[in-house]
Amino acid sequence: MTRGVIFGKFMPPTMGHKSMIDAARRQVDRLFVFVGDVYEDDLVPRRLRAEWLQMHYGDAVQVVAPSQDALTEEISSDDLLKRWQALVLEVIGGPPDRLFGSEAYLAHIAASFGAEFILVDERRGAVPISATQIRADPIGHWDMILPEARGSFRREVIVVAQPGQEPPLGEGIDIRDLRDPARPGATRNASGPPNKLLITLVRPDQVAAMRARADSATDREWRWFAGPVPVVALQPVRTGIATPSATTAGVEILSPDAFAAFIRQQLGASPLPCAD
Repeated sequence: MTRGVIFGKFMPPTMGHKSMIDAARRQVDRLFVFVGDVYEDDLVPRRLRAEWLQMHYGDAVQVVAPSQDALTEEISSDDLLKRWQALVLEVIGGPPDRLFGSEAYLAHIAASFGAEFILVDERRGAVPISATQIRADPIGHWDMILPEARGSFRREVIVVAQPGQEPPLGEGIDIRDLRDPARPGATRNASGPPNKLLITLVRPDQVAAMRARADSATDREWRWFAGPVPVVALQPVRTGIATPSATTAGVEILSPDAFAAFIRQQLGASPLPCAD
């Protein structure tokens, strides 16, 4: 049985990564994909990057997200190589037969295992884009992000509104309406490439559940934009009486002008700083 290995950061997993993994799968019986750290302030959690890949490939590929914090790029290359070697030998039970990569310098790592090095698409001809470009503009390169990862790379705002109350949102926005139980999650403008900003409409009585979900968020709920998902409401928010109900406590209630300014601010928001 031939065993192959791929190392990568996969931040985010791109269609270029997929092309390399698919090429490697055709050349070995078992493929192990090792997801490494980026820096100590890792932008996308390593476990989440590994989960996206495993969700995409299922049992066809074994994705490994090392539990130790030693496999960063800040230690010396010799020390890093020794630690990767020990990890690979432990996980797959011996040296790999083949090591795959798109950079020629990885050949010395393959040699250290006594493995054949397979250079895959060094010139990026199959998928002519880099992860750096995608991180700089994820929406502009939406089709280049692995489908399982796409939902985390959008800006989301929760807007509290009663059924029938339609906040003026304008262009450049996708709207997900959770207020109607008969049509849960109905989304407008969902037929083409997504807009940068996703507005989720909820009723006042749904706010507590949305907050509870955010408070118990795991890596799966990680988002490219820093900070919690904003929760706002447009005047007036009513529950059959003249004032907001207790279920909207802590929600910022905005005048029409302030609401319009807030939406413009969100459309212009910048994501987290991009790692190299």
